[in-house]
Amino acid sequence: MRNKRLIIIFSVLVAVTLMVLLSSVIFTVRSTTTRCLNHAFSDPALDQRIIDSMDLEKIKGKSIFFIKENELIANIEKVVPEVSVVNIERKFPDRLTVHYVKLFDYYEIAVGGFYYSLTHEGRVIDEEPRLAPKPDDQRIRIVYSGTAPEFGGYIYDGVKRQIISEIVSALERLDLAEEKAAARFDFIDIEAGKDCIYIGLAGGNNLIKIEGASDIGSLFGKIQLGYTTVIDPFFDRAKGQDGRYRMAYVLSSKSAMDPYSDYRY
Repeated sequence: MRNKRLIIIFSVLVAVTLMVLLSSVIFTVRSTTTRCLNHAFSDPALDQRIIDSMDLEKIKGKSIFFIKENELIANIEKVVPEVSVVNIERKFPDRLTVHYVKLFDYYEIAVGGFYYSLTHEGRVIDEEPRLAPKPDDQRIRIVYSGTAPEFGGYIYDGVKRQIISEIVSALERLDLAEEKAAARFDFIDIEAGKDCIYIGLAGGNNLIKIEGASDIGSLFGKIQLGYTTVIDPFFDRAKGQDGRYRMAYVLSSKSAMDPYSDYRY
């Protein structure tokens, strides 16, 4: 009985000691740092924006153990949408380090005469819209019929967001000439019809039509099939002869291309 009482008392003392240590001044947040994981694009100004978005005055003095990481990440990505936070590392005794990846503007949309740059997931990274498209062909236009998006907001949610992200992934994997893949494509249209997307190739002469786009797992294969058929006229599997991907087609008619005349570079 005595031993049991001693164990209980000892357990309480250990718990109290841990609480004191966890809440002590030694382990309170005093500083924050950043680390860009795609190192070549590290930018001191961007690092400072991330640190500012954390609002150090609000978290300074709080226990490093009780920092709500998910809330901090959500706020950073809202204020600085051109980054994706991988994690926030606790460096004892008193420092937080934000590990992040810099995102790039793969897409562009036009709404009401203004142009917006978007990440691979369709997140707006222009603080102010532009009056003209960017002067190079390194972005893919999205045929977009929605309202003007907000800085840091997404133009699509759910499956549509997955589709445009997977398209970027597919184009990067198709980048055989080691040039930016977006230079090969003029636009994408994922609003044309139910579960159907169109991808316009640079030059304005060919249009890839893909059905069953919501099947994200097969999307790369369909894009690869359509693209390979365009660059190699002897490769005609896009018509479905082998039965593997019967839902990718190449359209070259004037009637198919005309609706997209405003989206060609």
